[in-house]
Amino acid sequence: MPFDRSVFTLLVLLFGALYLLLWRRRRSDRTSPRVDPFFAFLIAAERATSSWRRKDVSVAWKRRETELATRLVIPFYPRDIDTRDLVAKARGRRIPVRRYLPPGSGRRPVIVYFHGGGWVTGSIETHDGLCRGLAASSACAVISVEYSLAPEARFPTPIQEGTAVLEWLAEKGASPELDASRVVLAGDSAGAAIAAALCIHLRDLRYARLPPISGQVLFVPATDLSRFDTESYRKFGEGYMLTERDIRWFRDQYLRDLSDAYDPLASPLRAASLAGLPPAFIASAGLDPLSSDGEQYAKRLKEAGVPVEFIKVPGVVHAFIGVPTRPGRETLARAGAWIAATLGLPSARRKSGHDRTQSQIPRLSLRSRISKRARR
Repeated sequence: MPFDRSVFTLLVLLFGALYLLLWRRRRSDRTSPRVDPFFAFLIAAERATSSWRRKDVSVAWKRRETELATRLVIPFYPRDIDTRDLVAKARGRRIPVRRYLPPGSGRRPVIVYFHGGGWVTGSIETHDGLCRGLAASSACAVISVEYSLAPEARFPTPIQEGTAVLEWLAEKGASPELDASRVVLAGDSAGAAIAAALCIHLRDLRYARLPPISGQVLFVPATDLSRFDTESYRKFGEGYMLTERDIRWFRDQYLRDLSDAYDPLASPLRAASLAGLPPAFIASAGLDPLSSDGEQYAKRLKEAGVPVEFIKVPGVVHAFIGVPTRPGRETLARAGAWIAATLGLPSARRKSGHDRTQSQIPRLSLRSRISKRARR
């Protein structure tokens, strides 16, 4: 059997991370950013193996890497979510989707989810676990969209396919399972950019056959593909797994030409106005080149009068939301609670399956609990 270095690397990362989590990490350089122990190991492992990992980057290789990495984390998510693979047919298109339904009865509000992967990689399979966790934490149905990938299908294809899925959902909204009158758009990374762009597109389109959007949930969004000079690019554009070079490569695969980077449907931060958009939950990663994208988008939404809950999760890299460590679990739980509150649902009674906390809201740190007791 031929030696597969990528599989070996993933096994080393998995067992090394489990070992590292048993110990308290010591920071030798107090001036460096604080890094979550799990991601500290991943960063160190990537740097240690950089000399012999593949240098030739191809679309096929990127997709294979994503599939292998996510295969390790999916088993940590809830398995008792009912799933069904469907085909959304609208506007002459056929888009595969997967419906997730948490236990319970009655019609559920719907979260339409767009997976991350730089518009080039990822699928409903790679994000199966994340969608299960979001369905469990929010008590909503989730429709995960298998939109066409670049470079085979470039911008604005995902926006067009997302619109078609929403039209299909509106037509199927009379089903006993799905309540198409309460829809939240969500996604991570490139998928978050698609969700944000769709909110702008639907606001401007005003097409009666499309469902109203009640909220948007954006995990580590890429909101401006026209610039690479933000504070987070300067600080974290190299050495924290996702690099500025990676993002440029993904962008070049996705856009037809660089002029597309100034289109609000590719770069939502470039929209002339963000007024009238649905409420937003935005989570950025502390060690992410795209951290400023999420922060600036949240700021502009607030200035436009849009209700926003923004959090920056310290010590984690771009892909943290797809990893079932504590930062990812708590952020997913917090997003689920926000969705439930935004839609007027009772708080989700069950955990996201891999969350061992007593509540859907992240626990207070030890220092916070001591301070709270002192104030009493």
